[in-house]
Amino acid sequence: MVGVSKIRFRSDKEYLMTGTPWKAVLVFSIPIAVGYLLQIMYGTVDTIIVGRKLGEAALSAVGNSVTLTTVFGCVSWGLSAGMNAVLSRYSGGEKDEAMRKCFGTSMAMNLTAGFMMTILCFFLAEPIYRFVMGVPDDIMDLTVRYTQIFGLGFTFQFGYNAIGSMMRSFGDSLTIMYVLISTTILNTVLDLYFLLGLGMDADGTAIATAICQVISFFSLLYLYNRKYKDYAIKRGTVKFDWEYVHEILEASAPMAIQQVAIFGSAILFQQAANSYGSEMIASYAVERRLEAFYRLPISAIGAGMVTFVGLHYGAKQYDRMFMGIRQLLIMSVVITVVISAISIEIAPILTSIFGLSGTSQDYCTEHLSVINLLFPLFALYFPMLSVFQAVKRPNMSLIVVILEIVIRLFFLWALMPDELLGYHIIWWNALFGWIVCIIVTFLYYKKGRWRNDLERPPEATAG
Repeated sequence: MVGVSKIRFRSDKEYLMTGTPWKAVLVFSIPIAVGYLLQIMYGTVDTIIVGRKLGEAALSAVGNSVTLTTVFGCVSWGLSAGMNAVLSRYSGGEKDEAMRKCFGTSMAMNLTAGFMMTILCFFLAEPIYRFVMGVPDDIMDLTVRYTQIFGLGFTFQFGYNAIGSMMRSFGDSLTIMYVLISTTILNTVLDLYFLLGLGMDADGTAIATAICQVISFFSLLYLYNRKYKDYAIKRGTVKFDWEYVHEILEASAPMAIQQVAIFGSAILFQQAANSYGSEMIASYAVERRLEAFYRLPISAIGAGMVTFVGLHYGAKQYDRMFMGIRQLLIMSVVITVVISAISIEIAPILTSIFGLSGTSQDYCTEHLSVINLLFPLFALYFPMLSVFQAVKRPNMSLIVVILEIVIRLFFLWALMPDELLGYHIIWWNALFGWIVCIIVTFLYYKKGRWRNDLERPPEATAG
């Protein structure tokens, strides 16, 4: 086997189509993983600074806000994930004109959706916090204010994700990483300036993040137009082309619903945590931040699989596509096992970094240990959802996610009153959902009707 040291650090379509699959996707996914890491760092830096500077009450306010703003942001992630699948198929099939029109329509849809999410933040934040999540009154004002300020950047976040989808369909994940490195550094500097320099409350971190979302969008737009002049975004190109709206919605709507369902269900899990008081609320806020890091390599591999499988599906290279899927699943599990083993050992150290102590730290340490123990199950099935997206079966991906959520919530609410389990089921419920999803996912992968389409070579629908 060729050592990792001999892997070429390239980010282009040719390498994905000709290189050893696991190496090509690993190299392609590394910048994506770094990008995800930096996006997570946006919020994590906020959490660390707020927790250590302003205390557990402010930390709880930010934690509740993150749950809701993530739900709104998931619409963008879902749209961009669906678009990545569509554009990758066009890219693999060399459908250049279709890519231009499809991307212009996607940009128009993303910008419109981003603006709508900002409006929803202002009108729905307080009712959701008060009547759904059960946020305590003493942190309600700060939680609502943080959410509304954060939401001002949604239009730019959505536009940024749309440009990123187009660049990944070209096999380019490096440029996105460079922009995120710069803006993450800026976000940290602004956090420190607003909180420590100006003495602002937790909403100062929301202002910093909103500013960085604007800068990220315009920076990536500038670099994209310079690098891909034949596909440049300019006056007249960002518009609704109704020939492509149906195809985009067919691929993106299930993914958007999927992402909203994943993080929307987090509101219900947050509600369960809130019922145990402020110590559990602070613990849960930190665990959610750290869990995002553990999901990162799995999500990055999944994003790489969408592009890899989409390119080969569009080019009708099915044997190589299946070989790559097998290799990438093994890589996902191996990487996750290593990370989880390390994380279990250092869980107490990680929780202390956020300023947790006493009971709240005990809650968080146990939660992290259990989730890391279970994460190899997640790493086995979750990347397969990217395969379904790439082969025009996003609805199956949605079905699996909904199934996971329903099962986890059922066991959560059914077993939480149990004297033995009690609050422990807040983290152990994942075991039941992930085992069922593994079974369903691989049965469909091996026996599903989608394989019949491979006997009739698929054609791109437009262009």
